Amino acid sequence: MKKLIVVILLTMCLNIILAEDYTLDQLIEYGIQNASSIQRSELNKDNSESNHISSWLDFLPSATASYDRSGKYLDEYESGGLSLSKTIALNEGTYFNFRNSSINRTIADVNLETAEKNLAYSILEQYLNILQTQKELEIQQENLALQDRTYQEITLQVQQGRKTAIDLNQTEIDKVDTEIQIESLTNSLSNMRLDLFALLKMEDNNGDFVEVSLPIIAIDDIGLSSELSTEMSFNPHNIYIDYLELKKMKINEWQHKLNFLPSITFTAGYGWDSEDHEVFGTKDYTEGYSLSLSVSYSLFNIFNQGQNYRRYKNSMQTTQLNLEDDIDDFNNQFEKMMREIKFLHKSRNLYDRKLSQSSENLTIANERYTLGLIDLVELDRSRISNLQAQISLNQNYYSILKTQEKLNKLLSEPIIKRW
Repeated sequence: MKKLIVVILLTMCLNIILAEDYTLDQLIEYGIQNASSIQRSELNKDNSESNHISSWLDFLPSATASYDRSGKYLDEYESGGLSLSKTIALNEGTYFNFRNSSINRTIADVNLETAEKNLAYSILEQYLNILQTQKELEIQQENLALQDRTYQEITLQVQQGRKTAIDLNQTEIDKVDTEIQIESLTNSLSNMRLDLFALLKMEDNNGDFVEVSLPIIAIDDIGLSSELSTEMSFNPHNIYIDYLELKKMKINEWQHKLNFLPSITFTAGYGWDSEDHEVFGTKDYTEGYSLSLSVSYSLFNIFNQGQNYRRYKNSMQTTQLNLEDDIDDFNNQFEKMMREIKFLHKSRNLYDRKLSQSSENLTIANERYTLGLIDLVELDRSRISNLQAQISLNQNYYSILKTQEKLNKLLSEPIIKRW
């Protein structure tokens, strides 16, 4: 039994020693390399590359090679041949498939980049939430230590008749509130770690999270017009994909229009053949060329094509409306996010002032306590007020960082200038 306890203790100590600190860059890199969403996007991109290559190969002519050898001894007979042919129609699908595959390849590239940005932001957001909660937990624990001391001091003052039971009860209520906050923060911190490592598909070795050094960008440096055009060739990714889908539909519209015209098919062929009754004798070669042009038109097909084109135009109009709705939604989100950033920056100035005032009050309280002008209870209350100001400023700081990167995600800009 003692050996088992020793082994468990050694294992725990070893885990503590081997626990590595986590950095934001490290976790984002790990997530991008292992996340299933990224792997699916990479597979889709590979498929689009393969389809694009196939669309290129469809332009090649049909080629057939043959060889035959038969007979025995001197009566041996061998023959071989090669034929090439290519058919081109007026509404040739090969060309439209090539154009569509080219656009689909671009869409796959954009989807992969979007998936990486979304994952990077999700990891960053959860990472910052953990840092914020850890910092707030540290402050609340320091706050609880001060409230414990305040409670003991007021208990003594009640015994001396200098304070009433109401004062003691209120101090205990404040202390319990802080304990509840600590328990809630501890539970939230555990859940946050579980969520983050579940997202990463990674085992948590209980390492510490290294503080980030992300700058707070000035409001004046965040300047971008949110007015987008449906004719732009580049936009935030979701709008850009809508634009590409509409562009693809406009290309296919030409194929629908060509279906109203007569079916015109041009075929070219080349054949080459050789045969010899003697294996090592002189061969005779024959070759030939063929060209054909055919025109046909279905008399009643125009009515069916008319309905097909009608439905296709409606689909195009729907795609156009979706693009316009996405642009309106983007403009709305952009405006709200800019308002949020401005609010957070103004709030930060106020929280700075609040912390400065509480720090100044704490300095004065320390001086007055040294001179015996106030008791320990009043000094600790000044300290608690200062800690509460630190919590508010801490929450504001991480909110600004998350909102800055959320704006980058909305604009499809690099997350923390990398992803």
